[in-house]
Amino acid sequence: MARSATSEHSEEAGRPASVSEDELEDAPGAFPDSEEEGEDDEETELEHAARAGIRLLEENAQLREELHQLQEQCAQAESEKEELLRLVAEKEQQERQLSDHLRECIRENQGVLSELSKAKEQIDELKAQQAQAQTNRAADEPPSSEEPSPAHSGGSPDKPEFIPAVRRNSMSTVLESDSEVEAKFEEAHRRNSVLGRELASAHKQIGELKPLQLQLREFELEVQLLRAKVEEQAREIGSSVEEREEERELIASLRHTIEIYQTLDDPNKPPYCKIYSSDFEFSGKREDLLSEGDDTSWENSAAVYETLVDHTEECQTKEEQAEAEHICFSILRRLVDSWTTDKAKRMRLHDWLTNAIRGTGKRRPLYLYGLSGEIASGFQVLLVPILREKFGVEVQIEKRLRNVIVTDLKMQVTGADAAKAKACLQRISRSLLWLIDVESALIEDQEWVGEYARRKAAKMCANI
Repeated sequence: MARSATSEHSEEAGRPASVSEDELEDAPGAFPDSEEEGEDDEETELEHAARAGIRLLEENAQLREELHQLQEQCAQAESEKEELLRLVAEKEQQERQLSDHLRECIRENQGVLSELSKAKEQIDELKAQQAQAQTNRAADEPPSSEEPSPAHSGGSPDKPEFIPAVRRNSMSTVLESDSEVEAKFEEAHRRNSVLGRELASAHKQIGELKPLQLQLREFELEVQLLRAKVEEQAREIGSSVEEREEERELIASLRHTIEIYQTLDDPNKPPYCKIYSSDFEFSGKREDLLSEGDDTSWENSAAVYETLVDHTEECQTKEEQAEAEHICFSILRRLVDSWTTDKAKRMRLHDWLTNAIRGTGKRRPLYLYGLSGEIASGFQVLLVPILREKFGVEVQIEKRLRNVIVTDLKMQVTGADAAKAKACLQRISRSLLWLIDVESALIEDQEWVGEYARRKAAKMCANI
């Protein structure tokens, strides 16, 4: 029995070794085999990152130049606007003064007209009195003689002398009142003509101010357009700054992963060999326990059986965990494949997940635009529970329904369990490194990345 056990043990030991050798032989040939090639790839990546940073700096400088020019134009327009507003205020003040003066002149003119009407009424009354006096005088005088008779003048000798004096005084008052009325009328007419000329000049000034008002409105519209352009340029500069920060974080992440990859003891060793070695150890322990059970007595068989059951349960637990992680990675891969095939979007999601699980970088929200209802529900129902249960990362999702078809999502990391995340990071560190290499190679369009590399990365994520 011991010989058969050792033969089976040797056969089982030979199988994983052959499997690992076959998989190592199937590895891509373009992957760097020496440290010099690895350093060349690292320098190439750093050169690409530096070129991207220089290009972003040039674009930022150009945008700052345009923003400075727009700000100068806006300041010039503001100064012109202030000058025009001052002129308009002065013209409006002059217009108000002329309007007040015109109102006073109109009131004075109305007073003069009322006085003139009263004077005309007095003239009419005086004319009526004069006509009545003339008729009375004609009635009193005899038609045959020019002098009055003694019969008429006997009773009152002073009467013929008194009546003409009264008539002369009344005529002089009438003439004086007529001359005063005419003088007042001429003065009122002259004042009215002056007010008319002032009113015409005021209307002329108002007509001259209307083009300035239209020009002021045009300048206000130009200022609003310039402000809108300045705000748009500021938004573009802010977005460029955010993109530059993301590029810096991406470069820092790549450097960190390269340093970790260089400090590993055996980078060519596939990570799933650990599971095979652990299974190997458990099978060896099981065989040792069985061999010990042959030599020991029946009294120790119960303890040996309990130890064997414990080791078997531990192996089953690890196998169940590996199977659960395989299912989780398969679900996430299907969800991402159904979402998009764009490399930039997949890389952005991958960087966000890496920073969320590792707890590195700034906790910026991830915006996913233009999702269908099924994909949005998949991110909300599948991704959030997996991140919470497997990695200890709490994610808050906000949904915005733009129309019946398209949905936007905002994912924000709110908290993370440090112990659970550390334990998960120990299990998936090598798979994350492999995925980062695959995604960076996809961005650079290297030849060795193909369907095999994607299957290999998924298998490594499932087996770790």
